[in-house]
Amino acid sequence: MKKINLGQAFSIFANFGILFGILLLVYELNQNRVMTEAQTRNAITQSIIGLTEMITQTQMGMTIYEKRLNNEPLTVKEQYWQRGASRAAFRHWENAYFQYRTGLFSEEELHTYRVYWRDVTRCRAWQQEFWANTKMQFNPHFREEMDLIMGEMGGC
Repeated sequence: MKKINLGQAFSIFANFGILFGILLLVYELNQNRVMTEAQTRNAITQSIIGLTEMITQTQMGMTIYEKRLNNEPLTVKEQYWQRGASRAAFRHWENAYFQYRTGLFSEEELHTYRVYWRDVTRCRAWQQEFWANTKMQFNPHFREEMDLIMGEMGGC
């Protein structure tokens, strides 16, 4: 009959404990990643809601929107407001692109943004003008992405 070595048994038990601890750590890290992705998505959604409200629920936003649809000139105050709204939109888009580059957005999620960016920038001359005048203020990777999108052919 073989004798059980107490030290060897303790060592094996300790190794199982370490392995269990590592597996628990991997599980916790995955849970943390999922939570971070959810929080990021929620923050970006709140940003979209804020931008939408800024345009659709303010008198200035609606006045500018109507004038843009009717090809009417904007006052200096309206132009300034429009540039601020464009800056907010592009910063929001830059953030979404950053989340993609850091792995918190999937390729599928970014694709929906690309479709929207393409539609918005192709069909709105003031967005193209804003981008041309300010793009050097944005992240180089985002600039490259937007330049590619704006360079694509297609109608509104």
